[in-house]
Amino acid sequence: MNPQWRILYLVPTFHRAHLRLVQSKERGHLARMFPTRANARQKSISTPNGDAPLFIAPREFVLKAGEVGVVVSLSKPTSTTMNNPLFNQNRIDSLEASTGDVMTVSGTIHKTVFLTALAAATATMAWSLAGSALAVPVMVGGVLVALVSVFAASWKPSLSPILAPVYAVCEGAALGVISAMYNAQSNGIVLQALLVTFGILFAMLGLYQFRIIKVDEKFRSIIFACTAGIALVYLANMVLSFFGTQIPFLHSSGPWGIAISLAIIVIAALNFLVDFDNIEQGAAANAPKYCEWLAGLGVLVTLVWLYIEVLRLLLKLNKR
Repeated sequence: MNPQWRILYLVPTFHRAHLRLVQSKERGHLARMFPTRANARQKSISTPNGDAPLFIAPREFVLKAGEVGVVVSLSKPTSTTMNNPLFNQNRIDSLEASTGDVMTVSGTIHKTVFLTALAAATATMAWSLAGSALAVPVMVGGVLVALVSVFAASWKPSLSPILAPVYAVCEGAALGVISAMYNAQSNGIVLQALLVTFGILFAMLGLYQFRIIKVDEKFRSIIFACTAGIALVYLANMVLSFFGTQIPFLHSSGPWGIAISLAIIVIAALNFLVDFDNIEQGAAANAPKYCEWLAGLGVLVTLVWLYIEVLRLLLKLNKR
């Protein structure tokens, strides 16, 4: 029996539209999102005002039970390669939509602030452990659990309301010990690093808000390549450390070492712009509510990375 198609709702398409195949059920709407034209065929049905065509998803995506329809929603043109592995367009496209609560920018901000405060609170409590027998276990254990939480949230986004706070607590504990160790080497360096880190965060927010830097596909590709390159360098340096050596200049306090740290800080800061854009796109695509936790976790990961790099740079400068 052929399905009966009907328009559930329609939003004017000022940007590239997306399609959602929706099953109308009392339990809510299950949806899959497609880019227009790429995975869809045109159906000769006009919109109520006659200014945009309606696209119907291919038959293989039609849910057999119940009524089905197409939703055309408003969103910006996006690349398939956003460099945030936690929250990106591929992740949005793979999520189920709901007619209930959806992701919002304000909701994501609240979750991000909460996660940051949680990490700061646990870091404060763990500060006193530096120099004790528990310092290394807390630091190593916190980092490992935090990494597992990030990978688990990426694999199962619906668990992010639980995994994001777990990451914040564990990473915060590790950061507390690390910060105390840095402060022991150079008193006051942690406060300086915090001021610089949040100064960069708000500066990037201003640059994004006023569209001074445009986040397009080319920008994303460059930031992705640079971030991946930095990760490979750190991985290679970790492997080399097992053999009693390391990559030259990476930890040096000389001009080259400082230049490398500055370059890494710039890339970490620019990742914020991609994070902010991902949040706007997720809200525009009506992603599920739990994506606010996922996006907030992504911002916190970038914030932690930037803080560590600023700490390293300040310590290099203080050693000169």
